[in-house]
Amino acid sequence: MADDGDIGINAKMTYRLEGDLKESSTFIIETDPVTQEGVVHLAKSLDYESKSHYVMVAEAANDHPDTRFLTLDEFNDSTKLKIVVEDVDEPPVFFSAFYEWKVPENAAVGTVVGTVSARDTDTVNNPIR
Repeated sequence: MADDGDIGINAKMTYRLEGDLKESSTFIIETDPVTQEGVVHLAKSLDYESKSHYVMVAEAANDHPDTRFLTLDEFNDSTKLKIVVEDVDEPPVFFSAFYEWKVPENAAVGTVVGTVSARDTDTVNNPIR
């Protein structure tokens, strides 16, 4: 939230995110029309194993600058945002969505019919059973 001492139309502001294009495209910021707060939303899903934190700059700028009083660069301010992604234990994933084996009806008891395999996508090597 940026604080602007003005009232009415002169207090209206717009927020934007700056920084790494990849980071700023993961999140969006919108101005709440009532409170004038910058509300940060996810623009795409997060993956802790790919990126565990994001650092970017949020800028607030007046919508209606009056250059009689200040220069254009004095109508905005910025702050640094750090977003930390918490790890969630995801379930294992099979290598194939479908397995099919043909087994003769006279196969002996104990014959190996086939093998399935899955992997754990977490960074911690969790055993799969």
